[in-house]
Amino acid sequence: TLFRRRHARLAGSAVGIAGIDQHCVQLSLAAQEMVLADDERRGLHTIAGEQCRRRRLLWRHNGSQVRTAADLDAGAYRTPKKSLWKWLGDVHEALTLARVIHATESSTDDTGEWFAELRNVSLARGGLVVLHGITLALRRGEHAAILGPNGCGKSSLIKLLTCECYPIASAGSTPRIFGRERWAVEELRKRLGVVTAELPGPSTAQTMGRDAVLCGFFASATLWPPLVIEPEMLQRAEEAMALMEVTHLAQKRVGEMSAGEARRILIARALVHRPEMLLLDEPSNGLDLRAQRDLRETLRRLTQQGTGLLLITHHLPDVLPEIDRVILMREGRIADDGRKREMLTGERLGGLFGRSLEVVERDGYFHALI
Repeated sequence: TLFRRRHARLAGSAVGIAGIDQHCVQLSLAAQEMVLADDERRGLHTIAGEQCRRRRLLWRHNGSQVRTAADLDAGAYRTPKKSLWKWLGDVHEALTLARVIHATESSTDDTGEWFAELRNVSLARGGLVVLHGITLALRRGEHAAILGPNGCGKSSLIKLLTCECYPIASAGSTPRIFGRERWAVEELRKRLGVVTAELPGPSTAQTMGRDAVLCGFFASATLWPPLVIEPEMLQRAEEAMALMEVTHLAQKRVGEMSAGEARRILIARALVHRPEMLLLDEPSNGLDLRAQRDLRETLRRLTQQGTGLLLITHHLPDVLPEIDRVILMREGRIADDGRKREMLTGERLGGLFGRSLEVVERDGYFHALI
């Protein structure tokens, strides 16, 4: 990110270039709508320096008010008294505000029945096309699993569904998440909980359990000094920790937890917003047999309470009894899609993984015998 002292422009709905002007901050969004804040009109005139407790208003270039930006900085750029943490916090808040403005002013309806609607969607990463013509529809509250071998594109599909990556623009290609083609990631995380096998960042390992759960409100790796915890956030964090049975880990560092304990903390982190859907990437990776069983039982309770679940895995026992739909992926494409008992057969899975195998069912769980 490039910062300039006198002039600023932020381009794009999720990432861009920011700079500072002592009199205004111009935000040039993907929709090409300019948002101008002027300090002579009680506007936001800087995004660096010491914080103040004055409420400021953000205006469009035509003079209409967009929304209130509370507690943003009123000091001069690079003032000697500013702290680095406050400066970073203000920059983060300004970037977040720009994204939220763009997302909330979208004219696309997000109240329909669908969580995800992908039509002929392809994705490139690192110069290579990793997803090819994906067409997939998932309802809100649905319980489904995406199954496939390593390298088949499951992780890339996750990044597409969470709007961390956007697809290749082409005619006839339509990606919609909760009815919208574009989202501010911070806003999407309030409706879609995401849990991967990795920690959110290196600093998470040194973060206490309760603080790691609270980080879910900010999509951050740890609780940086500028972040403000409201009483309602604490209450929701406690509820999520109780649901995941990790209240005893509140004052334990994440890096000192077992793999199973850390995974439960991360799921609680994803649940603090009470999301409509929960997306789990390889939930049993790195867990011992007991931790796998305990985690699966906890996830079953979540699905029974009404949380939609999309599970990405290559382990058959991860497919919970409550999951009735299985999507098979191979080489960046949807290989098959249907009801669980139709998909989880020796013939289909043998072709998917390239090896002859037998599938058996026990207590609602499926297992592969090679």
